[in-house]
Amino acid sequence: MAQGHAGFAIVGCFTQDLVNNLIEAAVTERLPPVTFSLPSLITVDGRQVTLAGDFAVLPPTVTLADRPDGLVAVRARFVADLRLAGLTPFPVDVAVELGCSLLVGVSVAVVNNRFQVGLDLSQASFTQVDVTVTDGPALVRAYRAALTSGPVIAKQIVPKMA
Repeated sequence: MAQGHAGFAIVGCFTQDLVNNLIEAAVTERLPPVTFSLPSLITVDGRQVTLAGDFAVLPPTVTLADRPDGLVAVRARFVADLRLAGLTPFPVDVAVELGCSLLVGVSVAVVNNRFQVGLDLSQASFTQVDVTVTDGPALVRAYRAALTSGPVIAKQIVPKMA
């Protein structure tokens, strides 16, 4: 036992599966659907790309691993049916999943007589952003770049409750 705890302590351990099940249940059962609209016009390599569609936010998943910085890996996912235009002769309709990997801090607090553990997004740093087409044609590079651009990522950080 740690000397700073007078020889006793209470320790709770949570598995990665339990944490992810709790997050999924909270998102799907307790929150209204969360969505974000895309910026309608984005410039990629000097060319204008028009984006139309709303992303739905899926429950994030957490990967628990020992890290010297104490951060936790989170995988956020968003799905949408989109229409992309401006770089091809005709608009392109696709269903996509946008995924983001990020590192976040963990916060612990006692609020209203409840012990709360949460993710501290003030320390968040994106480590990867990817696009997977789930239905429709492959995306040209510039459409893929538009979907992983700063304005789209900024929308993911502050989605709206439906």
